Amino acid sequence: MRPVENTSDRLVLAGPSPLFRPFLAGGLGLLAAGLGFLVVAATAVAEWPAATPAGLGVFLTTFGLFVAIVPLIGRFPYRREIVVDCATRQVSWRDRTLVRLRQDAYPFRSIAAVRVDEARHPDGDPYYTLAFELDSGQVLTLERFTDRRPAAEAARLIRDRLDTARDEPAPTPAP
Repeated sequence: MRPVENTSDRLVLAGPSPLFRPFLAGGLGLLAAGLGFLVVAATAVAEWPAATPAGLGVFLTTFGLFVAIVPLIGRFPYRREIVVDCATRQVSWRDRTLVRLRQDAYPFRSIAAVRVDEARHPDGDPYYTLAFELDSGQVLTLERFTDRRPAAEAARLIRDRLDTARDEPAPTPAP
């Protein structure tokens, strides 16, 4: 995630979802391989050599179609945004999918801390999560990073904006 808007009233951090592209590309690749095997099987003259490529082609085509369609039906977001809006005094977390926009908003006063947590994959590789700790004790994971530096930078930008907004008086509504 990187800042796409950084003004005195608003901070918008946005970035692509880490799962969308691999699933779509992998599914389309398997689909193409399966169709290739079907073409090879269809052009084979003898029945026995065509059996193996045809079966593999049907499997890969079906599997590739299902893997490619998962992100297309809206299961995985293709873009994530964190919006710190000083005018409304809310932080919004948005997931844009191909089908809909999922959004949660939290008022500044309910956010106790912005933190970066380190965890490890089962294979031992570290990853870092940007999280909000709410006053209720609930921890909301906003984004996962593979490197500590971008996670710490995103947390710093959000913390700075929240601290600045908390020091300013609340805007009065227009009559």
